[in-house]
Amino acid sequence: MAEVASSDPIFASYILATAADLTEVLARTHIHSTFAPIAVLSLIHAVRISHGTRLLSGGTQSRLRLFQSLVLNLIVLFGGSTVVALLLGAPLPILISPLSVGFYSLVHAVLFFSGVGSALLRAHASPLALAMDLGLAAVDAVCRSEAIANYALTQVKQHTNPAVAHSLFAQLIVGALLSGGVPLLVGVFHLNSPTGLWSFGTPPWVFNPSLLLYPDLLGGAVVPLVFLCLTTSGAEASSSFAFLQAAPVRQATTSILSRFFAVHPSIVDKEKPLGHIHSLPYLSQREAKAVSALVLYMILALPIVLRHLASKAPAPPKPPKAKPGPKPKPKPEAKSLEAKSPEAKSPEAKSPEAKAESDKPEAISSATETPTASPAPRKRGRPRKNLP
Repeated sequence: MAEVASSDPIFASYILATAADLTEVLARTHIHSTFAPIAVLSLIHAVRISHGTRLLSGGTQSRLRLFQSLVLNLIVLFGGSTVVALLLGAPLPILISPLSVGFYSLVHAVLFFSGVGSALLRAHASPLALAMDLGLAAVDAVCRSEAIANYALTQVKQHTNPAVAHSLFAQLIVGALLSGGVPLLVGVFHLNSPTGLWSFGTPPWVFNPSLLLYPDLLGGAVVPLVFLCLTTSGAEASSSFAFLQAAPVRQATTSILSRFFAVHPSIVDKEKPLGHIHSLPYLSQREAKAVSALVLYMILALPIVLRHLASKAPAPPKPPKAKPGPKPKPKPEAKSLEAKSPEAKSPEAKSPEAKAESDKPEAISSATETPTASPAPRKRGRPRKNLP
């Protein structure tokens, strides 16, 4: 029977190992070993953060100047990790990462002035929008799963309070805030104003809690759960999530994973069934990160695809307009007695006196008006006295 190393997992996957190797290559390969010792993955993430900042501030309609846009770029970069650090009492990442502050600000300024950022915004409004959204979701899934596994969960496990260090709830909350904490801050400070007039106020998600059900927050809570289930053995499981390592649950999980992954070479000759192995994790941490990134990508990409399909769906046909009915015939007016008489119909039948009267010009004043009497002229001088 082969010896089982303490670090060997139960399962292994060539595809997951290849994906983990590719991620490590992007994280360790520098743009230039001497002049630009910056990882390729960091450059890709910096461009993604800058593009997200421009979209948040209104895209092509934004009126933010460079300095305010740089401040917003740092909020998008460090917003979630700052909230996590405040909750756990850890040092703020922005205070201990001066190189990241300078590098991400430099990339954002270059994209701001060179026009590349504006070109990305125009491409996002073109038919390439779906491909860009899916590509950005892939970058988010890889970077966020790495940050949750390497920073958030590590900060929780190293907490001085054992109640926090072994709390599954704390790990889920920290993962959710690290992945989707920025939209919460946007609602509190109204950072999505195209004019740049930020203000502190009650966020909309307080009045409408359904706004919290967005994929960034939900996916960030799922990643710690998936990662812990795949990398925690039964001996290391705390009381908060020991139910995941119970015998029935572990046997069911083992049978499901055995359909997709190969058994690790060190476990092949083991006599016990796989479901009874409690001292080993299911996958290594490298492969568990790849699974977590894949799960997060599916959560982020599904709403994007559904939104795209909804926008391409044909609009429902408009109801036909009601045709106007026949116009009602006007009622015949009552004919006068003169119109009925044959004399009124024929102009030749008029008498010579009537013709003469009709040929006279019309009078200025109507004959029916009563003339007003003119006042008598006033006598001048003193009035005479009547002598007796």
